[in-house]
Amino acid sequence: MTLRRPCLGLPAGRPCPARRATTSRRCPDCQRSWEQARNQARPERRTAAYRRHMAVSKLAWIAEHGPLCVGYGAQPPHLVAPDQLGMDHVTSLASGGDPLGPLVGRCAPCNSRKGTR
Repeated sequence: MTLRRPCLGLPAGRPCPARRATTSRRCPDCQRSWEQARNQARPERRTAAYRRHMAVSKLAWIAEHGPLCVGYGAQPPHLVAPDQLGMDHVTSLASGGDPLGPLVGRCAPCNSRKGTR
């Protein structure tokens, strides 16, 4: 038996107009609206060129440095599991950085510590 729960609703916390129960997070109509809003908010991250740039940069980083996180603040550079390594823009996109600009390897805790700086 699959568990059915209420739809999480539309973007910006608006409730589902149909008040449907679903087996996933959102009903198909709300999911479509939610994805549309997400894609409009960050169009530079939805292109094939951006995803390819991130993937190629990660492979190149691991080939050159190994699974090394450059750290942030008081956290010095350290090794992490390859699947825990993400790529981070040298100049954040929020600060006007280029989506296809240079990247460095950073683990999730260091990347979230850095934020939009």
